[in-house]
Amino acid sequence: MLSLIFLIVFPFALWKAWKNIQMAKASTGWPTVSGTVTTAKRARVMFRKQPRVTYSYSVNGAPFTGQRISFAGGYPPRETDAILSRYPVGQEVVVWHAPDKPAEATLETGSNRQVTSQLRILLIFFVLIILLNILNFYLKRLDEQKKPPIRTYGAAEVHDRKWGDRAAGRRKTLIYFAAPYVESRTCLRIAVKIFRIPIWLPVFLMKAGIIPPLSV
Repeated sequence: MLSLIFLIVFPFALWKAWKNIQMAKASTGWPTVSGTVTTAKRARVMFRKQPRVTYSYSVNGAPFTGQRISFAGGYPPRETDAILSRYPVGQEVVVWHAPDKPAEATLETGSNRQVTSQLRILLIFFVLIILLNILNFYLKRLDEQKKPPIRTYGAAEVHDRKWGDRAAGRRKTLIYFAAPYVESRTCLRIAVKIFRIPIWLPVFLMKAGIIPPLSV
């Protein structure tokens, strides 16, 4: 079930990670403005401590507020203090913003190992799930081969012409496991074909003990 959910969500997450990398590469050519750091603190994101920096800037007289430090999906906890020390409160910073959407801004541009980590993790998980499903299928096949053969005691096979005519003229095969109550499958087939009675009727009567089982 979890594999199915991941495979459904995977294309959307992959597209988002790829789009983030492309935006990081494009940010190196974005215009810049001067901004000011308003807050710098640690925040817990997905059970990890992450740096949270807020800065204000203006583009063509319109004020904006940003929180993106870079396009990285996250930072190692050991780097949190180093990042916060680079952006203390009140410091003047250079803000890079998208030319067609000034609200999209960042303090650090370009793509690096941390930016591409999301894409790598998604691909690794995808390969692992595929390998686990292949391994699971292979183990099931081995388990089925080791199991002893199941005794079905035979089956009575009858073709119902009327039913087949109703289903687009195709004759369908009805398989009834009647061996526990019928000793001769041949007798059962002959009785059904000659008298045109439904197969379930003699089986039901024999199972109920109303008529004796057929014999060779």
